[in-house]
Amino acid sequence: MLRISTQCYTCYHWLPRILSRFRERFPGIDLQIVPEATHNPIGALLAQELDLAIVHRNQEVEGIETTRLFVDELVAIVPPDHRLAGRRWLKPEDFRDETLIVHFYEPEGPLVATEFLWPAGVEPFRVLELQLTDAVLESVKSGLGITVMAQWAVAPEIRDGSLVQVRLGRKGLGRAWYAAVPAGRARLPALDALVGLLEKNALKEVKRRSR
Repeated sequence: MLRISTQCYTCYHWLPRILSRFRERFPGIDLQIVPEATHNPIGALLAQELDLAIVHRNQEVEGIETTRLFVDELVAIVPPDHRLAGRRWLKPEDFRDETLIVHFYEPEGPLVATEFLWPAGVEPFRVLELQLTDAVLESVKSGLGITVMAQWAVAPEIRDGSLVQVRLGRKGLGRAWYAAVPAGRARLPALDALVGLLEKNALKEVKRRSR
C-alpha cells in the first residue's frame, strides 16, 4: 500500500490521471489518498502516516527527500464586477479592505501571506477559511470575498467569465511544487516509480487542466 496526500486540495484536479497510469503499471499496489493530511503533509510523512506528499514548499526537513515537479503562478481570483477586476496587477495594500478566502491561514500561513502580504506588513481585513475548493469559488462568485489560487485550478471559471484573475505584483507570484518522500528508509520500487511519473507528467497534466 502507498499512502499519498497533497498540500493543496486543488491538486486533486490533475493528480488522478497520473495515479491511473500508476495503477496500470502496478495493479497489485493499493493506493490510498489521505485528504486529512493535506493541512500538514510533511508532519504526516515524518510520523510515517504517509509514503508520499505533494507539497509547494521545499522545507529541507531532515528525514525528507524532495523532487521538484513544476512551477505555477498564483493569482488573485475575483468576481467580474469587483473593484480589483480591471487591474493589471495587485499590490499587497489592495488586500487591506478585503475578505480573503483560503483553505487554511494559520499557523504557517499560505504562500500569498508569507511571500506577498506579510513581508509588506499587510493583513487582509478578514480571513475566511473554507476547506472545500468548490465552496471557496462559490463564495467568491457570491461576493463574500476574494481568493488566491493557481490559474489552472480555476481555468473553467476564467474561461466562462464567471471569475477574473489578477496578477500578484508586477512580476507575479510563482510557486514551486515538489514530491516529498521519507529519506533513509528502504522504499518500495513502486514508490520511486510514482515519483518518476509525477516528475514526468505533473506539468503536462497541469497544462491540460489549463486548456
